[in-house]
Amino acid sequence: MARSSPTLRGIKAGRSSSQKAIDLSVNSVWHCVRSPFRLRLLETIRGSGGCTVLEIARALEVSPPSLYYHIGLLLKSGLIGQLTPKPATGRAGRLGPVAAIFFANVDAIKFARPKSVREQQRKAKLVAGLITEHAADLAMAARINLPAIGNAWESLDANEVKAIRQAFATVDGVLSKARARRTKAHGKVVLATHHVSFSVAATAPATLPAPKLD
Repeated sequence: MARSSPTLRGIKAGRSSSQKAIDLSVNSVWHCVRSPFRLRLLETIRGSGGCTVLEIARALEVSPPSLYYHIGLLLKSGLIGQLTPKPATGRAGRLGPVAAIFFANVDAIKFARPKSVREQQRKAKLVAGLITEHAADLAMAARINLPAIGNAWESLDANEVKAIRQAFATVDGVLSKARARRTKAHGKVVLATHHVSFSVAATAPATLPAPKLD
């Protein structure tokens, strides 16, 4: 069984990423990140500071071969890179090969500002895909009476919108601390335990309000 290399992890941890934002105008990048699973896989690799396929597979309780296709697309898009160590010699070599470590080429999962209608549409599809994927999580929370904020269409004034956005800022601060804590765990795959989703957007034109679903 291949082993991971703590030394290589340390080298990667000290590097600066070469790509600052994900450009959805690049077809190979779009083909890669339009999958919610691959987008979350990218974030897992980024947050770990570098990890092997086996480490991800163990964390997700899946077989490593099921991840290679997705890892391959991430590599092809340039969103991640690969550190392949040289074969060990001497006694260390008898322990078996050292596994390749995959690292993210982005400091954070953020997207370049859309410059065309097509890019705007791609970003909208990406967000819609994530929302659809997590619909089951929200449905499960409702079935077991967990506290959750459902979808709502209401008539709001400017002060109410401001109050909601301030509340969002508080939640975002909590999420930022959690994200920073996960990023510091270099060489460890940390899985998400909660799904947090919220938004406030003006409707154009005005639409029918929806009931609050308890």
